[in-house]
Amino acid sequence: FCKDIFFPACRKSGQTTLWLLKIILPVSLVVRLLDYYGVLALMAGWLDPVFVYLGLPGSTAIVFITSIFLPLYAPLAIITSMSISLRELTILALMCQISHNLPVESTIQAKTGTSFWSVTALRITMSIMVGLVLNLILPQDMGNPIFVRSSLPEVVSLPGLLMLWLKSSLQLTLLIAVIVFSLNLLYNLLDTYRLIPKLSKSIEPILRFFGLPGSTAFLWLIG
Repeated sequence: FCKDIFFPACRKSGQTTLWLLKIILPVSLVVRLLDYYGVLALMAGWLDPVFVYLGLPGSTAIVFITSIFLPLYAPLAIITSMSISLRELTILALMCQISHNLPVESTIQAKTGTSFWSVTALRITMSIMVGLVLNLILPQDMGNPIFVRSSLPEVVSLPGLLMLWLKSSLQLTLLIAVIVFSLNLLYNLLDTYRLIPKLSKSIEPILRFFGLPGSTAFLWLIG
């Protein structure tokens, strides 16, 4: 078990985690600096007129902007500081689900030969289109606000921002390491006991529907 499954999973997980962190940590620091200096708020202001047609208050533009640059935990943290209805949350959540962490994910996708800017533009465009459609089809009254405004730690200095970034980065590093190791361990177990071909065969009709080869079965299941 240790020689064929555990230790290979550790080695591969270490390499993958390090590669991901080299992308994620610099991007997250840049976004925090942009937020600190008011650049994100300025960008959110530009989106205010668009968000009216999405059935969202202009203040939620900052959530979508943050989602574009960072993983979903960041916009979720901002949402909890807002008073937002179930209808608005539904629209905003699906938009963020389509367009989140784009600098990292588009960079990874670019490794497969796709265009970084094309994928990024496509996902942002689809997010806005989904928001427009949901605003048209969702009932206006879906419930009272489900979040009560809570206070987030206020960053008043650059050293404070760096400390907050360092703390969140350490938490994120641990989380990524655990997730990547778990997935590699699971893959090695399935591969050793020759279970991947069986899983692939069981979902082949679904993969064919999406135009995906059988080799993507494991990634599709994990996703």
